[in-house]
Amino acid sequence: MKIWFYIGSSPEYQPKIKYTVDLFFSIYGLKCEYMDSGKTDIKSLIAKDDLLMVYDKIERLEFFRELAKDNFDLFYLIDLFAEIYSGQFPPSFKNLKNKETGEKTPILFDLPVTDKNELCSTETKENKTYSGITWREDKNIEAVFYGDLVASSFYFLTLQEEIRSDKKDKHGRFKALFSFRKEKNLIDFPLVNSYFKLILDLIQKRFSKRNLPLMRKSFWPGGVPLAVVLTHDVDILDKWLGYALFRGVQLLIKGRVRDFFLLLGKMLTSILKKKNPALSFAFLRQIEKGLNFGSTFFFLAGKPKFKSMLKSDITYDITRERNKAILKNIKSDLHEVGLHGSYESFSDDQKVKEEKNLLESSLGDSINGIRQHFLRFAYPQTWHIQENLGFLYDCSLGYPDASGFKSGLAFPFYPYDDSTDKIVKVLQLNTNVMDQTYVKYKKQNLMNMKQEIYEILTRVEQSGGLVNLLWHTSVVDEFAFFGFMRAYQEILNYLKHKKAFVSSGKRIAIWWRKRENLILLSSLISEKNVFEWEYMSGDLLDKATLELYFTDADKYHIRAENIDIKAGMKKDFVLVELSGLKPNQKFKISLHKKDE
Repeated sequence: MKIWFYIGSSPEYQPKIKYTVDLFFSIYGLKCEYMDSGKTDIKSLIAKDDLLMVYDKIERLEFFRELAKDNFDLFYLIDLFAEIYSGQFPPSFKNLKNKETGEKTPILFDLPVTDKNELCSTETKENKTYSGITWREDKNIEAVFYGDLVASSFYFLTLQEEIRSDKKDKHGRFKALFSFRKEKNLIDFPLVNSYFKLILDLIQKRFSKRNLPLMRKSFWPGGVPLAVVLTHDVDILDKWLGYALFRGVQLLIKGRVRDFFLLLGKMLTSILKKKNPALSFAFLRQIEKGLNFGSTFFFLAGKPKFKSMLKSDITYDITRERNKAILKNIKSDLHEVGLHGSYESFSDDQKVKEEKNLLESSLGDSINGIRQHFLRFAYPQTWHIQENLGFLYDCSLGYPDASGFKSGLAFPFYPYDDSTDKIVKVLQLNTNVMDQTYVKYKKQNLMNMKQEIYEILTRVEQSGGLVNLLWHTSVVDEFAFFGFMRAYQEILNYLKHKKAFVSSGKRIAIWWRKRENLILLSSLISEKNVFEWEYMSGDLLDKATLELYFTDADKYHIRAENIDIKAGMKKDFVLVELSGLKPNQKFKISLHKKDE
């Protein structure tokens, strides 16, 4: 039941391809064994029940077809990786259309070939149609991917479009407006999730056709299909009246006279009650805690100056005793404090270091996460600065002017430095939805804003991913963000109804890292026709879940060795709950026929 992977591409591309393939298998908690491209006797290594996945040129297809014939199953992924660097820029989208469901998935790279065994067709913008994915069932199963999902994934994951573009806004950011995805309305689609799911679905189809079980890790605790990290940027803390007046002037410039006088009334009420509306922490924590949700508050750290305050950069002194008390009051099991890197810090390692040290000193504890102010980011320099300073995760990758998926992926992932072929060990929790997007850029009413956010959440839920929701602590009525806090409460209630895993960046990142260290060591069929999986847990993990996909699951008993399990049937799979995992603990799960 092994899955083998053979990469026959050019040596210069092999590390990049392996990064993408490893990411796919890591996300789904499956195991592949790489086959040395120098090995000549491939056939002797692969058993009848194994699957060989090959990423190679079209010219090698017939060789592998002959090799697999009557011996094992073959998935052949046509290698078009060089087109990332030598093809047109930007590449054009083609639609990979499922012939059974009619569902279309936009991809970047494909080979124009026609084959009668189509599972998916490829439609170009010139209205030409070719074979996208083919499927054959004979003595062995064969799938050929003429659309290159690996290259398409790598293109988005490594921000190829942004790297090569000279378009930047006044803050040096690559906005959604500049992307070729914008004109196709694909900014808010997690395209890499779609590519990975296409591959997974065909792997599951192959296992089902062979009547073999496929076991993989659930994405989130309890097997829920959606996770949301709640984050709050703290841009305003002290001198709130100045910011309120600034917002008032903005309203007058925009001709919103009624809102100006409404704001004026809110300001006077706050003054009379001696209330600072920027201190919305207690309110946010209260509604989140009531739903058993956690969140991260990102604070600026540094000495405010008149110039920095005018630029909405450092606007408060985090070392003030009152502000220190706020930090310590926020820190809890559910809530955490992170660094909101100042405007210039994204390219200045010394500045980030100073701000990190200052915030940790004020908090009296270490911090784990960062989001750069204004979402300013330099590829790959910002990631390396964060890695060298020991950040666990980063939330800086996102569009300021649109909700969506800058990397194309709605899962946590370690980014890749394409210039050095190195993985950067700072987990990316990309920012996908930001309140200010709907104020400064999209200017939608609250109803349309909520509807768009719900659509994004539903889209991600379908592929089992993660959404990062950013709600500033300053979007309160007293600053003329009328109804934004009420809208936030409604979104949280929606997430509670969906039974999503909702938490802080730290908790999400630690869960994903521990999940990553739950490793599948082997999967096999014993001589007595028993299906068996051996795992090892690298960390202390209270609970984890596996998903068993097997058409004959009801004919088998599930047994465990060296682990306590609880199994229950869901709609399409068996959920296997694990509990009490210890570091370096090995355990086995097996399937035995009920009549034996």
